[in-house]
Amino acid sequence: MPGAPTLIEIEVKLRASRQAFAVLAEAGAFGPWRVVEQTETRLRDTYFDTPGHGLARQRCTLRIRSLDGDDIGELTLKGPAGNAPGGPSEANAHAGETGEGVMARTELTAAMLVSVPVREWGSVAEARPVIDALRARGIAYPGDLAGGAVLVNPRRNLRLRRHANTGAPHDYAEVILSLDEVRLEGHPYVRRYVEIELARGAPEVVTEVSNLVAGMTRLRPARSGKVQAARAWLARQSHRA
Repeated sequence: MPGAPTLIEIEVKLRASRQAFAVLAEAGAFGPWRVVEQTETRLRDTYFDTPGHGLARQRCTLRIRSLDGDDIGELTLKGPAGNAPGGPSEANAHAGETGEGVMARTELTAAMLVSVPVREWGSVAEARPVIDALRARGIAYPGDLAGGAVLVNPRRNLRLRRHANTGAPHDYAEVILSLDEVRLEGHPYVRRYVEIELARGAPEVVTEVSNLVAGMTRLRPARSGKVQAARAWLARQSHRA
């Protein structure tokens, strides 16, 4: 898809436990939000950066994602995260609302064979917008890029829908609530996350759902992204060696 548009991803990530997963997986509703579909998949994400962590220093991530071992995957460049529009006020944040963790970031994605090595991305037409965006960030393709952490992630997706028909911004809104068990390939590392992502509707519905989930499970927003947490763990293991 040459010239693919840059999307805006609006989501919140909560650190979770096995017990919280069980509670959420069995819930048929979250307040006025109903679970209308459940699916399971397995993600394999390979992350790339420069030796000097040029993308990480810009708060960006670059990955190739495959689903259940499919040959065709997604090459995705995510930009820096910022506060999502429609998030809670400062007063609400001080009151402890989980909505303070709602973030928005740019997301540029291209379909690509996962077997294509990084040095050959330039020959894939669909990948060119991503390469152009890397160069705009000062990343010299392909010489600066190398593969790094590989995260394997069994995921259960719950599609939630609110159909209130009241004229409010959340009418007919949908969010995807994902239960992610993240493992770092080749290492004894496991972290669990609940991810709530806007599928359709106004940004503030993510805050609404995250507050409902937090009320059921007492979960709090993750302090860092999945790959950032995994990289920090790897760095600590390296210092201990």
